[in-house]
Amino acid sequence: QEAKYPTIIGIDCEMCETSDPVSNTKDPSALIRLSIVSGSDVANNFPAILDTLVNPQMPITDIRSNIHGIVENQLHTVQFTLRHAQAALLSMCSDNCIIVGHSLHNDLKSLKFIHSKALYIDTSYAFDIENEAGKSPSLRDIAMFVNNTNLSANRQHDSVQDAQIAIQAVYYLIEQQKLV
Repeated sequence: QEAKYPTIIGIDCEMCETSDPVSNTKDPSALIRLSIVSGSDVANNFPAILDTLVNPQMPITDIRSNIHGIVENQLHTVQFTLRHAQAALLSMCSDNCIIVGHSLHNDLKSLKFIHSKALYIDTSYAFDIENEAGKSPSLRDIAMFVNNTNLSANRQHDSVQDAQIAIQAVYYLIEQQKLV
C-alpha cells in the first residue's frame, strides 16, 4: 500500500509574539505560518504539500513583519489554527517519518508538537562552522555551502524555501556519507 505522504518532510514555521489578555502571559513563538515540503519528491525540488497562514488565537503584540513579511490584516480571516496545524502534521507522520528543519527545535516548540516515533534532523546541528566549535551555521551559510544558493542577509523569510533548503542539506549529507 502506497503511503499518503512522504516518509521524509521538511518543515519551517514563521512566528509572532502574542499576549494572553487575561494572564498577560506572552508567547514569543506563536505560530502564524506553517510550511511542509515533500522530502521524497526530489524531481520536483521538494514541493510544498502544505503552506498556510495560521491564526494565533491570542492578540498579537509583535507581528515581526520585517522578518517574514506577514502583516496582521492577512490573518483576520484565517480559520486555520494551531490545532489544525498539529493535526495536519500528525496526519503526515507515520511511525517511520523523518522530520527535517533548520533550528527545528524552535519550529516544534511553536507547533507544540512531539512525535515519539519520528526521527528528527536539525540542520543547525548537522553542520559545523570551520574554526568555531560549538556554533551553529545559519541557513544562509548552509544554502551557500550545499548548493551555492545566495540567500540575502536582508531577505524576508520564505518558509517554503527554507524547508526546501533544509531537505537539500540532508540529501547533501547523505551523498557525502556524513549522514546515513
